[in-house]
Amino acid sequence: MSARALQILGRFPGHLGATRAGTQLNTVVEALAAQLEVFSADVAGVRRSHRIGHAQTLRDVRLLGALHAIDNIDLSILSVREDRVRELLKALIADTEGSDDARNAAAEALFDLWGINMPQPRLPLFAPAHAPADDPDLVAAARNFAGKVQDGLKAIRHVDAVRARVLAIADIHQRGNGTVRALLEGAASALDMELDIEGNATLKRQLIDAGRADTLELLVDDELFHSKDLFWHSSIARERVPLIRSVPTLAPVKLVRMGKTIATSELADQMLLHFVDLHDALVTLDLLDVRPTTLLDQATAQSIATEFGFTVERFARSTIRIGANIPLADLAIRFGQRAQELIDHLDSLDETGLTPTSVITPESAARAARKYGFLIEQIIPVTQEYIGMEENPRRREEFRKEECEHGHVFSVLRRGFGMEPLQVHVIGRADKTVGPMIVNRDEGKGIGWFGTVPDTQTLVFEEEGRVLLDGDDVTENAYSWVGACFADFEQPSAHDFVIAGPGDNPFRRASFAVATPANSLNREFEFPHSGESIQMPGIGIGETRMAFFAQQAHLSSRDSDDEDTGIRRVTPHPFIGFADRSVFAPAGGAPDGVHAASDYDNPKVADIVLSWLEHEAYALRLIIPSRFQLFDGAGAPINERLVAALERFRPAGVQIRVDYYDGRWLTDEGVLADDGPMDPDLILLGGTVLWPAPADDT
Repeated sequence: MSARALQILGRFPGHLGATRAGTQLNTVVEALAAQLEVFSADVAGVRRSHRIGHAQTLRDVRLLGALHAIDNIDLSILSVREDRVRELLKALIADTEGSDDARNAAAEALFDLWGINMPQPRLPLFAPAHAPADDPDLVAAARNFAGKVQDGLKAIRHVDAVRARVLAIADIHQRGNGTVRALLEGAASALDMELDIEGNATLKRQLIDAGRADTLELLVDDELFHSKDLFWHSSIARERVPLIRSVPTLAPVKLVRMGKTIATSELADQMLLHFVDLHDALVTLDLLDVRPTTLLDQATAQSIATEFGFTVERFARSTIRIGANIPLADLAIRFGQRAQELIDHLDSLDETGLTPTSVITPESAARAARKYGFLIEQIIPVTQEYIGMEENPRRREEFRKEECEHGHVFSVLRRGFGMEPLQVHVIGRADKTVGPMIVNRDEGKGIGWFGTVPDTQTLVFEEEGRVLLDGDDVTENAYSWVGACFADFEQPSAHDFVIAGPGDNPFRRASFAVATPANSLNREFEFPHSGESIQMPGIGIGETRMAFFAQQAHLSSRDSDDEDTGIRRVTPHPFIGFADRSVFAPAGGAPDGVHAASDYDNPKVADIVLSWLEHEAYALRLIIPSRFQLFDGAGAPINERLVAALERFRPAGVQIRVDYYDGRWLTDEGVLADDGPMDPDLILLGGTVLWPAPADDT
């Protein structure tokens, strides 16, 4: 009789004997109670289906999500990821019994989907336990790995992933849309990842302690990283469900298992002995009061078992999950043991020289854990990944090609967010592009190059202060200066520099020109120099007045025969005449008596193109880990799907673009990484990975 039927019958008066078996009342109540069981189960199922945390079917979870207008657009990346995993898993299963190369290639492709950061080949991670001198069983490893991946593809796992996505969307909406955090969390959730808030806090402390937080805006006190200019925001991100393996170990050949205690007779039985066979060992250990029923702790049981060559271990009672490794002291705490006791145990396993601060590998931890009844699981290490956002992302803007003669002045009109460094292209014309110089008249900065730019070749002054001639670095012939810079008297401007005096504007007061490299404007300076980078001028908001000069030189003159005072020497260096290295031409038209003014035009000596990186208005750019390109298939790529999924979170009127992270150093964008903790915003700028060497086509 069912428990429910007995519960119903128990409500009847005792003198009726309702619970007595074989009565008609029993039969009727049992039949009715059976229907109540079904009804109760149905009611419980309906109740669970209305609660997002308890709904068991995909249909119920998606119906609850539909209440928030969550549809395939929001969930498509989950399905794309699973489809790609199934595709590669099918290849691994097909190649399990095949060649080693095919099997390893199929396994490596799967590991790459998780971004596993372990030395290749990585398939031995899932190999069964084996002696150090033996090769791992890669066929068994492939089966174990395939089984682990298949477990993650179960229907209930997909339901959990969809549930997590629905809950994340609802949580973000509750806290507010259109914010930096909403977009970063929304991107992570759509990718089936999550922001690593604890990792952010740890890294931020490391950056502060190492004095590397000067690029961060620490006044914004939240769990994310923000750049000083507040254009960049980022966070460490991790997989919602990481790839985990059980760390295998070899069991001792002669093994006794026990709980918290073990009876002496049970200890003898597991060693295939009788209690009387323990007599000599008990006497040796001075355990004269031990009886067959005496309960022994593990230490005592081990001392007895050692006399017979056995190892005593606890029955498996729990699992400890670790990462790439774990400090010995932390492992001892999780075992519930003193650090010294664990050191002594590891010493018996031939791992010597350890201290509480020693770092223990998963394999060593698994060997040690057997004694205490623990299993070790390892979250397989992955490459640390970031999700970032650039507000008003930069794009290269270009001013039209300007045809310049010596002394050419022109203006550039620009709308933007602030001063930006210039990149200048000087395109040679015939043999006239000698010693080009470009000046920002409003900023009082100029750059130049001592040499001739051949016809149609391009001299590039980069924002970083390097100079390239058709791709070759020629910075050793470049110079820059800042200081004295005066405008035409006939075209005055509020931005003109002035000589110090009564009523002058202290912010526009001119000073003597200071050159980089030092003294490079002096007539005695010799090129090439050591290759020091120069200082580039910038371009401001509104009108920026520029000027171009070529080395149309002047010769020194002799005013008298006195060698010390009679020679008037030309300075600065760019305007000194050198035989066969300068072009001589008037700066403001033909001299009187040579040509009629109407017959003469200053020759065009160069074409100038100015460009700069401009912040794009009403736009933002999300940067996601590059491994998500591996999931791209026949349909829309992951980055386009993510743009659609972020539609619900984006600020009104702002366009979103999603790019994959590229760690390679890019001109104008990258920063070179060095050792130590690094600001994630700078990492997302690129520059942490060298480009591969170009293929040899010869």
